[in-house]
Amino acid sequence: NKKRNQFLTQIISTLSKNRNISFDFKIHPSTENLLDYEKLFKELKINSKIFQNDDLWDLISQYDLVISYGSTTAHSEFACGGVKLIIFNPDDEFYTMPMVDDAILNGHVLKCTKINCLITNIKELHNKKIQFSQKFITSRNDLIFQFKGKSGKNVANTILSKIKK
Repeated sequence: NKKRNQFLTQIISTLSKNRNISFDFKIHPSTENLLDYEKLFKELKINSKIFQNDDLWDLISQYDLVISYGSTTAHSEFACGGVKLIIFNPDDEFYTMPMVDDAILNGHVLKCTKINCLITNIKELHNKKIQFSQKFITSRNDLIFQFKGKSGKNVANTILSKIKK
């Protein structure tokens, strides 16, 4: 808890120094304690929103980019969906999934290992016009639509199975 608070304080302090950056937090719905975050934000005099049980994809359209830390399947979802993402990983200890690696090569995902580079990375990614390379699109399609020629049928069958329930 103390280590997490120090880590979060470092991120919040860095983001707060730049008046052009506003930010909110989305915390895990079951493994994080909302009260801990509320207490920390109060101590730091931060007025950012803290979302916990809200759907990530309902929130994402309200923001220009995402900063994440740790390891989560959401990174693959963001990468696949073309969401601008900065993965802050100061210890460079977390594994990235193949789709994330492809998105890093494509340029809409950045990996940041130093807190003093975070603001620069935010500005760079925020101002970057993202274009999806054919290599990225092919890789994404190969990972998602693995049934070559049957994806439409598989989607239709899944929809029909949900309707029948």
